[in-house]
Amino acid sequence: MAELASPVELIDLQDGESKTFRVLSWEKAPLTIRPPHRPEGKTITAIRVHVPAEDKPTFPHYWDLTATTLVAQMEPQLKRPDLPRLRFTILAQGIGPKKRFSVETVAS
Repeated sequence: MAELASPVELIDLQDGESKTFRVLSWEKAPLTIRPPHRPEGKTITAIRVHVPAEDKPTFPHYWDLTATTLVAQMEPQLKRPDLPRLRFTILAQGIGPKKRFSVETVAS
């Protein structure tokens, strides 16, 4: 399976910060990241969510979700047949490796 194409646009939320968006399309693929503790890189599974420009005005109009717990929560929701009607809110809780995410899904 091919890696996600560049540029990489990681969703970067601080403790207590959230983002709300709709998803136009999505893809799941490997992605090589280079965290400070692994400068040689490591390959993870990521989900790229393509969003409307009004939800993310700056290019590129997608976010790459890389946290294992976030990917696990988002993937089943992205497979829903009513995806075009859904709004997602991702909330970050915690700092660093202990950071966790909650996902709220609302149909409009």
